[in-house]
Amino acid sequence: MLTSLHLFVYFSLFNYGFSNAISLRTADLRLEDLIYVQAIWRHGDRAPHQLPYPTDLNDQSFWPRGWSQLTNIGMKQLYDLGFFFRKRYNAYVGEFTPANVRIVTSRSDRAIVSAQAMLRGLFPAENPLTQWLKGEQWQPIPFHTESIERNAPVGILTDYSVYLLFLYQYFKYHTLLFISFLICKLQKLLTSIFQLLHPTLHRCSHYDKLVKNETAVIVDAMMSKYAEVAQFLANVTGIGEGLNFGRIAALFDIQREIEHQLPQPAWVYQKWPQLKNMSTIDIITEFKRVSQISKYDTLEKARFKGGLLLGDMLHRFQNVSDGIGVEARKMFLYSAHDATILSLQHALNVGNGLLVPYSACLIMELYRAEGNKTVVKILYKNETENADAYELFVPGCSVPCTLDQLIRLSAPVILNKLDDLNEVIRLFCFTRPSDINALRHQSLLSNSLHPYTNRSGNHS
Repeated sequence: MLTSLHLFVYFSLFNYGFSNAISLRTADLRLEDLIYVQAIWRHGDRAPHQLPYPTDLNDQSFWPRGWSQLTNIGMKQLYDLGFFFRKRYNAYVGEFTPANVRIVTSRSDRAIVSAQAMLRGLFPAENPLTQWLKGEQWQPIPFHTESIERNAPVGILTDYSVYLLFLYQYFKYHTLLFISFLICKLQKLLTSIFQLLHPTLHRCSHYDKLVKNETAVIVDAMMSKYAEVAQFLANVTGIGEGLNFGRIAALFDIQREIEHQLPQPAWVYQKWPQLKNMSTIDIITEFKRVSQISKYDTLEKARFKGGLLLGDMLHRFQNVSDGIGVEARKMFLYSAHDATILSLQHALNVGNGLLVPYSACLIMELYRAEGNKTVVKILYKNETENADAYELFVPGCSVPCTLDQLIRLSAPVILNKLDDLNEVIRLFCFTRPSDINALRHQSLLSNSLHPYTNRSGNHS
């Protein structure tokens, strides 16, 4: 019974945010008062990274663009998302100009191609003056991948004074910790440029241990509950004794094959009467869901994975509200991954405990309201076929939620220029466990009092 109790508590906690969503039609802010839009979407349908399991017969020949690449279905999904944006924001943004719209993608091919497909739907070249080929409605539109060539988001890798001071202090007093810093950060942070839009690339031993420790109970419970299925999968997939919780979750790539109508062995659809008649693929999907959500479902994990992105977005909104120039006058768009959206949802405390589907999009709109206040509306579009979106409500924020309220509520999670390297490096890479609470308290207090101080001259 302990296993069932753990499962109930865990899943109940995951679903706390689901009730925060209502239909967009219930909101009543006028688009005429819209002053800025930021949106982030997951790439479209893609091929698996590799064969889901050793005995799988659906090899790379079934994926003409290769492993991990966007498929035709994925391109259409993002085109449809762009068309949704066109209908909603046409009167606001008009035709594309670099001065009004900026698009940033992660460095993965699937995110880059997704951005191109989305932009085809959002900005068709209907004006003959913008048609580079007569009658051709596709137009080349610039997008930007994460880079250290310009000011990185939220000042990361740009505040050399904080960075060098931190190095000096640890070199002077903690030689062994300084060596740990070199190993952890030069290898993992600098080589990946701490990719803002692909948080699964942020690897750190402390974070990995944190996830493992916090999910140990649920992992043990699920492996016990589904022990018969696990043994069955070990045999039919050819994985054998190496099959563990993570490997079962990774079998979710079979679902990609199903969506492309690739032939499947009968065991994929086999029903398990003792498990509420779930099919094998249903059980695999549940492993995947729990595996994904557990990476971001606490403040500490959400801060490490989503705090930089949320800080970047709120900083931009603050500048727009204050009349300070930003990179684009009307719209800032991010093309990213399911992990990016999950981490941002949990950083905002609006997670719904569900997997993020292909082309799902989180939208944040900034409005000028009465009394010159600025208010934020958060929308989530997670159904490709449904043209509607849903409004999400941040717990503790009024309706509508003012920007000032959202910034205050988000202060414990956001990372900004003052503490991004200093706190994240110490907290997640080599800080002794006994120091973690003190560091967190110090950082959160600083954020609460001065969430956006010392940022002049830097554009996020």
